[in-house]
Amino acid sequence: DPNVDACGACIGVNGTRIQNISQNLGNGREKEKIDIVLYDPCIELYIIESLVPGHVIGLQLDTVIDNNGNEVPHALAITKNGEVSTTVGTRGVNVFLAYKLTGYKIDVMQLDDALKQGLTFMGLEEIKARVELSRNPKPVTVAAEPEFVEIDEEYNEELEEIVENEIAEETPVEV
Repeated sequence: DPNVDACGACIGVNGTRIQNISQNLGNGREKEKIDIVLYDPCIELYIIESLVPGHVIGLQLDTVIDNNGNEVPHALAITKNGEVSTTVGTRGVNVFLAYKLTGYKIDVMQLDDALKQGLTFMGLEEIKARVELSRNPKPVTVAAEPEFVEIDEEYNEELEEIVENEIAEETPVEV
């Protein structure tokens, strides 16, 4: 149901649902950490969502060759400057979990470094606009049939004279 806030329903009022689950999964002294990731069928948005709490502002998708010589889907996530460590997580746990969710090997780079290297990537707003357009295509308007106006013979004769004079003036003369 698009009217239900899925993340809010999982977290509960004031976080009570998620806190209870977190406490029950721990070993008594420690609470298990749980992240709620909003699924999106658009892989770009899903990757960006899976890297929260980092602030990903752009993505570049391609493939890379792994150690076994296989092609693996790859994403380069561009973050705000100074946000790489937050996006990657402690010992790379955020990137690893995002890989497990999406199936994409993910590298993270801050915006200044990406610009210095001249990398091209799709910005978050561009991704959202493309997805919105694909989900809600704008109706195509068909132009009305052109109206043909009948021209009387006198007008045609005048028009022919004008065209013939123009052509005669533009025609080069051979010497």
